[in-house]
Amino acid sequence: MKRFLEFLNDRIILSLSLLIIYYLLVVLLHKEVSDFFIRLVEGVPRNVYQTIVLSVGLVLLVVYVFLVVRNILIREWKKNIIFYFFFTLLFVVLAFKIIIVHNIEIIHFAQYAGLAILLFPIVKRFGDTVFWATLLGFIDEAYQYLYLKPDGTDYFDFNDVILNLLGAGLGVLLIFSSGFYLLRIHRKRWYRSEININLIFFIIAVLILFQTSVIFLYPQKN
Repeated sequence: MKRFLEFLNDRIILSLSLLIIYYLLVVLLHKEVSDFFIRLVEGVPRNVYQTIVLSVGLVLLVVYVFLVVRNILIREWKKNIIFYFFFTLLFVVLAFKIIIVHNIEIIHFAQYAGLAILLFPIVKRFGDTVFWATLLGFIDEAYQYLYLKPDGTDYFDFNDVILNLLGAGLGVLLIFSSGFYLLRIHRKRWYRSEININLIFFIIAVLILFQTSVIFLYPQKN
């Protein structure tokens, strides 16, 4: 990971090109990817399909946790990394319990973790990377709502925006644990930390969405 980021950091035009191509593929191929998975599982009972997807997701999560924990064991600033690691995983687990209706939605985590990794060498700050990745995720959902609405969805999926944010957080955490710092890290008071500020806004947004019934504690799984 560290070598890959160093490679991208030295080639800003290549980094920007990869970021644009990756993002366009994520956004523009949404319907094609959805149709592919529909054809792939045609005839498979829904509970079996859900179980398979969940199993694959859990395997990838175990691999991710292994990589981060391995990095943590050889890094300084361990308390900081462990703190963000714990809360990021906590929110991922809560997402499974609260806002994920179909297990295939976990693809958002992988998509926006990858986006954050490509975005970081350009943005060069952890909090800013999460912010811009989340904003791009919002634009992605807006595209689906405004352009794909006739064939795809009849509502703006705020839940997916939250999943995109968590995916970006997973990507940033992997970068953070790898020890690749493009800027010298200074200790800041908690209220000046970009990551903490994003975390606070995330919690506030979730509470507002609960109160306005945009998301539910126990969504109906059809």
